[in-house]
Amino acid sequence: MENFFLLLFILSFLVLAVWAVHAVMRLVAKRALFEKIRTKHYVIAFVGLFAIGFGGYALVSDNSATSNQQAQEEETTEKAEAETESTSETEEQEQRAEELDQREQELEEREQELQEEEEAQAGGESEEANEEPDSSDDSSEAEGEESSENSGETESSDELGEKVTVGAVSFQINNVSTASTVGDEYLSETAEGTYIILDMVYTNNGSEAAMVDSSQVRLKQDGKTFEADATASTYANSSEDPSQAADFFFSEVNPGSSIEGQVVFDVTDEVAEEDHLEAEVTEGIFGTNSSHITLK
Repeated sequence: MENFFLLLFILSFLVLAVWAVHAVMRLVAKRALFEKIRTKHYVIAFVGLFAIGFGGYALVSDNSATSNQQAQEEETTEKAEAETESTSETEEQEQRAEELDQREQELEEREQELQEEEEAQAGGESEEANEEPDSSDDSSEAEGEESSENSGETESSDELGEKVTVGAVSFQINNVSTASTVGDEYLSETAEGTYIILDMVYTNNGSEAAMVDSSQVRLKQDGKTFEADATASTYANSSEDPSQAADFFFSEVNPGSSIEGQVVFDVTDEVAEEDHLEAEVTEGIFGTNSSHITLK
């Protein structure tokens, strides 16, 4: 469209040029070559074509400028929205990182408290043992029977996928897998060796709320005991939807309720590849009652 109005500009100036030539020839030849065409006709043609060309070109240029301005405004709006989304994602990642750091700090404090309690309990048991006199034959036999019963309970072994009841709670390990990294695309943890991951369901069968923690599950292999990696377990159970995230970090489970999630162990590659692997599950954090589950 702009080219059309530019052509009108050119034609108007061509008309002006023809009129000038005509005027010069009239002066030189003392007569008009185009007697029927007068100067006013040239002027009218020139003014008309110039006015149409100028008005149309100005209108088209204004529309083009308006379109460019709208396009720039849309582009600016899109960039602002993209920056807002990026800022929101960054804030969300920072918030999740802060939450995990806080959970790790709480875990360290809780582990320190448990260690102090275990040391105090071990010291109290040692003092009681030193104060007690030698028992009679009957008491020895009774202790032997109790020890036999406790030993039988501890050494009992169930298979993978079976529901194992230990005191007032029960454990069910449904799957065993390995991985080098746990977590999601934003926050993850990498193993020093290999992660052994247990998919577990914990159920409270008692009449009061019970506390569950990843420390209630240990791996056993050829006389060696492996503790759960609390930090890796937290990453493994993280979820974009907080309502769907499992929590085995000192969580209260009400009577009749269950919690399902993963418990993670960081072991060497050799241990992960070997057979004869068992899981030891305990009723409480201090392991008052326990049982074993054969994993492989």
